[in-house]
Amino acid sequence: MNPLTIETTKLSDGTLRVEMRGKINEQFEPGKLLDQLRGNKVVIDVSGVRHVSSIGIREFERFLEKLSDVTLVEVAPAIATQIVLLPTLAARARIESAQLPFTCDHCGAERSHTVPFQKGAASTHAPTCTCGNKMALDGIAEQYLPA
Repeated sequence: MNPLTIETTKLSDGTLRVEMRGKINEQFEPGKLLDQLRGNKVVIDVSGVRHVSSIGIREFERFLEKLSDVTLVEVAPAIATQIVLLPTLAARARIESAQLPFTCDHCGAERSHTVPFQKGAASTHAPTCTCGNKMALDGIAEQYLPA
């Protein structure tokens, strides 16, 4: 059983949108997906990726290298940390946004929030909690975003 689910939809402008959910590991075999995506503008939503193994990240890098026009959106923490550690991972892709964990120091609330994938975005784009206080990134910004 493959722990990763992949759904592809065609947007009105012809862009292919790919949503990945689950785990990217040694079972990630994108052959058929690559056949479908090659030569197209592709947007990959990886907000649902919860875990990436070392073999999985290598295969994901090879997958991205074979696409000519690709944008990553809603990058999950599991992928964001790998991109920061391995700059070559998404060297050919545009990275638009990351979906990161935030907490409220005042009331303890937690939630995921999307920020631009850029230096300082965790503080400049931090959400406001339902209690009215600004939330803080749950972790170190350099762990998820470019320094």
